[in-house]
Amino acid sequence: MTSSSPDTSSVLEGLQRLSISCQELDDRSSAPLGHFQDIPRDIQQSYECILQGANLVHATSTKFTLVGKMSQEGDEANKIAQDLLRGCQLIATGALVVGNNAYGCSRSTRQYTKRAARSVVASVIQLVEMLLHHPDAKVLEKDNTLAAQKCGAVWQTCDQWIQKKVPQGNRNAMRRDLFTWMMECNETMQEFQQMIDRGAAASTTAEENNNDNDNPQTEKHDDKETTFEEFLCQMAAGNQEEQYTAKELEMAKPAVALIKCSRGSINVVLKACESAAKQLTVPAKSKTVLEFLQKAHDLARVVGEGMTDLGTLLYPTISLEDIERQGAKQTQSMAAVLDYVLDSAAAMELDEETLELANKIRPNLDKRHGELQTAIKEARK
Repeated sequence: MTSSSPDTSSVLEGLQRLSISCQELDDRSSAPLGHFQDIPRDIQQSYECILQGANLVHATSTKFTLVGKMSQEGDEANKIAQDLLRGCQLIATGALVVGNNAYGCSRSTRQYTKRAARSVVASVIQLVEMLLHHPDAKVLEKDNTLAAQKCGAVWQTCDQWIQKKVPQGNRNAMRRDLFTWMMECNETMQEFQQMIDRGAAASTTAEENNNDNDNPQTEKHDDKETTFEEFLCQMAAGNQEEQYTAKELEMAKPAVALIKCSRGSINVVLKACESAAKQLTVPAKSKTVLEFLQKAHDLARVVGEGMTDLGTLLYPTISLEDIERQGAKQTQSMAAVLDYVLDSAAAMELDEETLELANKIRPNLDKRHGELQTAIKEARK
């Protein structure tokens, strides 16, 4: 094996070609949604093909790590390598079908499938490369720890499919995204609410720092050596004491409120999709409903990704121009998704709970954005 036999080298080349094919799968465009709750037979067969491949790779990778003991048995080692390639081919084939826009899979479905398929192929490539090009086969014979680590990585990627951790079907994948965005909203809110709860930093801190910079006596401390323990304590103290200025605090409050509105807006889409999906049983409405589901989810994606951008701007020191621009952009994206849901309420026969939540959040957008604008104006004075 370590002599780079032609058969095993060709396996590695085949795996690398599969990796490129998986990488080129379209997971960015928003192709027309072809289904939601039910998984078509072609897609179901693709998932079965992927599962078959994952099981084959999982079982074969264990045998392949024994290559050190098979150094004199090239034919058997090559056969095992071929099995790894076949398993990855099954996974890639299934992923190619799911990633084909003609089969009506959502962007979320294609993204999750592509990501999980690529991870399996990548882990197998690393395993094969390690065994094919290891500088000393005797090391693998005596201590197979490295091979075991690579094998464990392969198992982990295969388990995504074997244990059904990858969402299958449009409904499951789209809901996974919505829940993920709401979770990120919660985490961001909690992080910055803690900073808000600390209150504003003392107004004299900046002045004291400026005075220190102008005072020649402070230069005496520059030559004093700081131990590593003292450095860690200083860093910890700095992180714990990170606070907004009084003006930043007033901007952070409405910005966090906008993040809360972002979570609510995404929740509206979650509820609206479930409510509208009930109309898919009516053949005459199915196309219109699928179009609604896709557009509502696309608008929610803009809100979720925009919330992340807004959150990154809330760390001190806050840029007035950036927070003003992103605050307005986030407000517009939330207004777009809420207005779309409310305008589609009659046609989609959305339930009262969804409409009540949307109508509750909608007026708060302008209010919170107005508060942010006022705080920004005050900060500019």
